[in-house]
Amino acid sequence: MKEIILWEINRKKKYIFWWTIAISLTIILILSIYPSIRNQFKTFDDLIKQLPAAFMNLKTGGASESMVSPIGWLNSQLYFVTLPILFLIMSIGLGSSILLTDEKEHTLELVLARPISRTKLLLSKLISYLIIIAIPWLISSMVTSLTTVIIHLSISQLHLIIADIWLLLFILVYGLVGFAISTVLPKTKRLGASIATMLAFLGYLLTSLANLNHYMLDLAKLFPWYYFSPSDLLAGNINTGLSIYLLGLSVITLLISFIGFNRRDLI
Repeated sequence: MKEIILWEINRKKKYIFWWTIAISLTIILILSIYPSIRNQFKTFDDLIKQLPAAFMNLKTGGASESMVSPIGWLNSQLYFVTLPILFLIMSIGLGSSILLTDEKEHTLELVLARPISRTKLLLSKLISYLIIIAIPWLISSMVTSLTTVIIHLSISQLHLIIADIWLLLFILVYGLVGFAISTVLPKTKRLGASIATMLAFLGYLLTSLANLNHYMLDLAKLFPWYYFSPSDLLAGNINTGLSIYLLGLSVITLLISFIGFNRRDLI
């Protein structure tokens, strides 16, 4: 298992490097704007209040904090949209392809010809996926924390850690959905990535527009994004519903992955 994990990580060195650079620079760019906004608090706040509520919900998810407050800025500019989208692209793409790539290159059978079970192989791929995602996440979290200190953005570092941890759990679940589908149904090619992306997009859209009518609200409750409230996390409040949803969906996708992979024909 160790050899497979190290080989997979080594194969993704450039992937990890460039994603880390891209996400870190995005964080620095967005946060560096805040001091100029803070100095014109009232003018910017008055301008924001004139924007349509539907547009604001797409940026904030319906959070009550002002966008020019520390929590409001972090929520609207980073944690509700920007970071989830960047990490979801990375997570879904990697989760859907980490095993599928070996099948396409016909190296999977060669690996299984060694004294390693299907369960251990899949576990190795899963651990590799988690490590590859965790490296850019950890560095970007450190960049966020350091940048908020440099620009004197008043936010609890503990609350930032809480928001970052739940962001990681949130994006990993969507990657696991893609991982499960691609593992069980490899011949469908990009079906895993497509379904996971569709679930993420619908969840975001319905959550953002949930306040418009009760039909959208009821549909939004079916998706993880509805329970993902960065503004609450940045205030130190952990949503129990989010924790239960992410845990349950993770267990289901992992069971599907391991049972399906052990039962299907690899030819």
